[in-house]
Amino acid sequence: MPHYQKISERLGTQLLPPESLLDQVGQWLLFDATATAEVDLDKMERALEVLKIKVKVYPDSYNAQQSLADAYANMGKPKKAMEHYEKSLELNSENKKVKNQLQKLKNNAAEKVRSGDI
Repeated sequence: MPHYQKISERLGTQLLPPESLLDQVGQWLLFDATATAEVDLDKMERALEVLKIKVKVYPDSYNAQQSLADAYANMGKPKKAMEHYEKSLELNSENKKVKNQLQKLKNNAAEKVRSGDI
């Protein structure tokens, strides 16, 4: 974001990175982090940071919330994933993919409680 801040200062108007660019970078980092047998935790954290920026810059984007939720789910953080899937559904209640992902996480959490894993 420093690049966009410098340009914004020079032009006297706020410029933001396109949502699609933030999504592409975050998704690529997630994919790259899991492309080998050993997960690259540094890349996972960088992907998470990019997707957090996306949510900060585009707080009313259901896609931004969904992308961040997907990242948390991939990182094994179901509570954070559920939180952002819920926010995504508040912004777009018709998103079937998010509904399905959220239900899977809730079912997994319920199964862990029943089996005594929690």
